[in-house]
Amino acid sequence: MSSGVSPRGAAPDGVRTADTVRTRMTWAGHAVRDVIEGFARHRLLTYASAIAYQVVSSILPFASFTLALLGLLNAESLWTAHLAPEIQRHASHEAYALVDSAVRKVLARKQGFWVSGGLAFATRSRCSWRRSSAP
Repeated sequence: MSSGVSPRGAAPDGVRTADTVRTRMTWAGHAVRDVIEGFARHRLLTYASAIAYQVVSSILPFASFTLALLGLLNAESLWTAHLAPEIQRHASHEAYALVDSAVRKVLARKQGFWVSGGLAFATRSRCSWRRSSAP
């Protein structure tokens, strides 16, 4: 039979004392401070922004490489059947018309330069990211 009081004179079951709340708040404060200090010590935001910049700057060369490779492999149906409808659904009419005309020109020309140039530039961007992010 429970009287609602914990043994040794502690607070009733399920009730938090001021000391318990204060202890948890202190622990949470220390945890937050440790996380903030870890971000600063390891320069996490600096490296995260550098990685984001490298990813964004390598998207265009990788896209040109991919499109040129599709053109060389005669895989225009991948654009017309799968990719173009998705882009058309999510982009404005003007944006889709611009992207579609550029993609069709790249696919029609079948130039190996875009394959090798896009791959070289995308690889260069990736390698420079590795060099710049080394501790």
